[in-house]
Amino acid sequence: MQKYEGKTRLKKASAEVFRLQEICEKLSKDIDKNYSVFVGNSYPVKKVKEMIARISETDADVLILGKNGTGKELVAREIHRNSSRKGKVFLNVDLGAISESLFESELFGHTKGAFTDAHQDKPGRFELASGGTIFLDEIGNLSLPLQAKLLSVLENRRITRIGSAIEIPVDIRLICATNRNLHQMVNERRFREDLLYRINMVEIHVPSLQERKDDIPLLINHYLEIFKQKYHKPKLRISQNTLGKLKKYPWPGNVRELKNAVERAIILGSSGQLSPSSLFVPGFSVSETQNQDSFDMNENEKQLILRAINHNRGNITNAARDLGIARSALYRRMKKHGI
Repeated sequence: MQKYEGKTRLKKASAEVFRLQEICEKLSKDIDKNYSVFVGNSYPVKKVKEMIARISETDADVLILGKNGTGKELVAREIHRNSSRKGKVFLNVDLGAISESLFESELFGHTKGAFTDAHQDKPGRFELASGGTIFLDEIGNLSLPLQAKLLSVLENRRITRIGSAIEIPVDIRLICATNRNLHQMVNERRFREDLLYRINMVEIHVPSLQERKDDIPLLINHYLEIFKQKYHKPKLRISQNTLGKLKKYPWPGNVRELKNAVERAIILGSSGQLSPSSLFVPGFSVSETQNQDSFDMNENEKQLILRAINHNRGNITNAARDLGIARSALYRRMKKHGI
């Protein structure tokens, strides 16, 4: 009897060690990334910050809406940082990157032998995030069958690993995000209405850079200081005149594009002063004589895309990366401009 109890305790201890190892692995990947606070002083950003302050201390489910590259994950992390769960795990799950066949295993876990490659018990993302916050990014990408499976877990706050009949309670703060119009998708019957009601107790709209142009100089200077330190180039500067010109640029990839442009300019910069052309893909510049009234945003966006594609010799994935937008977003813009 004692021998059996000893084996049981050992098995439980091993499972807990494995669970902690999984958490550490996920956290270490996140720590390597450069996550900053949500930067901005414009009116739209102040409204977002006010909402963050009001909801952080609650456990309300939050739906964050906004275009690609606007900083939806930064908002989610700010909510977590200001919540009572701040000392616990924040786990980011990109639902757009998980295949349908792996969805249940990745989110809910599996037991040893549940399927061919299940060589050991493995906790899912919900189990790993228990006690903290789980951030489900790109939730609009889920198919209707997967939406039904997710809804069941969100309603009951219990998961069942594949290959097991045991329900495991999970204590999570749920934050979701998407660049899609979920209300329209509900009307088109491409998104479950009951799931939308479950995830959007509070909705936050993250503005694009076109909606917060006054923040562009602040953001450029913010990332300038970060990357000057990272790449050991403390003498690089940017003039007010250049910052003014960059406010006129449409920044189709939003903050992600701006951040990538500043980092690329710091890496390639050899002189002490950054110019407008050094923050764009090679071959693109803002004319010294252009003013805001004559700035054709659509034409410049088209030319920017063409030069990014040409610079990357037709590689759409690399062109999207240079522009700071998702490949799917680049395809949509290519279709829009007839490229």
